[in-house]
Amino acid sequence: MTVREALRVVEQQLTDARIPSPEVDARVLLAHAIGESPPRIPLLTGASVDAESWGRLGRLVQRRASREPLAYVVGETEFMGLRFRCDKRVLVPRQDTETLVEAVIAEVGGEGMRQALLEPVIADIGTGSGCIAISLAHFLPSARLIATDISADALELARGNASLNGVADRVEFVRGADLEPVLNTDREGTVDVVVCNPPYVALADQNLLQPEVACHEPELALYGGQDGLDAYRRLVPELTRLSALRLAAFEISYDQSETVSYLVRQAFPGWTVELHQDLSGTPRVVTARRQG
Repeated sequence: MTVREALRVVEQQLTDARIPSPEVDARVLLAHAIGESPPRIPLLTGASVDAESWGRLGRLVQRRASREPLAYVVGETEFMGLRFRCDKRVLVPRQDTETLVEAVIAEVGGEGMRQALLEPVIADIGTGSGCIAISLAHFLPSARLIATDISADALELARGNASLNGVADRVEFVRGADLEPVLNTDREGTVDVVVCNPPYVALADQNLLQPEVACHEPELALYGGQDGLDAYRRLVPELTRLSALRLAAFEISYDQSETVSYLVRQAFPGWTVELHQDLSGTPRVVTARRQG
């Protein structure tokens, strides 16, 4: 069987399984099975797929057809142009979260803050795969990152991703809930920036999630209480204890901008609070910047 024929068969199998993007997924799965990169697949359409690769491809397709996330099936994904290993220990990094990273890069790299923070210390709360902290370390080479998570399994994966992307020497991984690893330690008075993509899916919306999310991704990293806002209610007041804090940035759900903005304004009167939209035009990030 040729690559072209294999691609056609896999696309049809994924279509029959009602996978949302069968063409893209088929290309990724086939590339993984034959040890190539997805962009090269169109150049290899006449090449043969040997029996061993075909068997491997069949097992991958079976997993994806069961609605296991593509990133889990192939064991990696791309975020901010960087490669991240990914499995069931963590949420799959999403393009929406790139809005959060880009907002922090723009703020920290902006004229006023760049002069004030020559070597910023940034805390990523609930780091998961490490995609936020590692991306910030990559794009802000003078920054030092503190990445926290309550899950030891997630931290193990994140450490590997930091090494994979060459920033392990500037990212410190610490286990603990919320701001616990920062507060009441020698880190408390040093953190300039806090960035967080907390669990924000409302339990009331659980039935609206795709099977890839609801059936496979870790619940601890998904659900933020009945209305999805529990983490913000805990975290925002805690941020006021960080004496050096100049910037806080939160990812939010599509319907949480008003409430999270209010919580931040109440905690930090006089700070500049802004909303940042994702590529679809949906408010996705709330930032709060100290004046002066």
